[in-house]
Amino acid sequence: GVQVKVEPHPYGMALSPNGKILVTSNNGTWPFSVSIITDLSSSKPEVRQIPPGYPPIDSDTDPRSVYLGVAITKNNRTLYLSEGNNGKIGIFDLRTRRDLGTLNLNGRYHGKNYRYSLAGDVKLSPNGKYLFALDLAYFRMVVFNTRTRRMVASVRVGRLPFGLALSPDGKTAYLTNVGMFR
Repeated sequence: GVQVKVEPHPYGMALSPNGKILVTSNNGTWPFSVSIITDLSSSKPEVRQIPPGYPPIDSDTDPRSVYLGVAITKNNRTLYLSEGNNGKIGIFDLRTRRDLGTLNLNGRYHGKNYRYSLAGDVKLSPNGKYLFALDLAYFRMVVFNTRTRRMVASVRVGRLPFGLALSPDGKTAYLTNVGMFR
């Protein structure tokens, strides 16, 4: 096999639907980053980074935070990235590496105000219409409509939801929770 060097602490990873792009979310030291790896079948895969290079510490960069959730759309072009303790899911163009906006787990939803969300694992529905995101701070799974970028559901799921998978038809979500038995 081929070993590829990415930035520190690649906690999350996703392979594009066409199998040609591998993305890692790097939750290490400055800068928080995403490594975009292409030419996977070659002896020297290409690695690009969001943000490119090493911006000065305390500079305003995207992503501003990174945790472990990574999802890539069916067209292999758009990246959804959980940004951890800022409660957001960043949206990036994989070709241009441009910031396309965010989905926010914080705010009011059905009479409850969420202020300090911690965005964790993310998954796209098979048809790409919905993004499922775990919120570790509020022990919930949030569902966004990817077209409107609006939250369409918030479901309590138990202590510290950490891992997320969807059934092939997208009708069932499977979660793992982290915690202790007493």
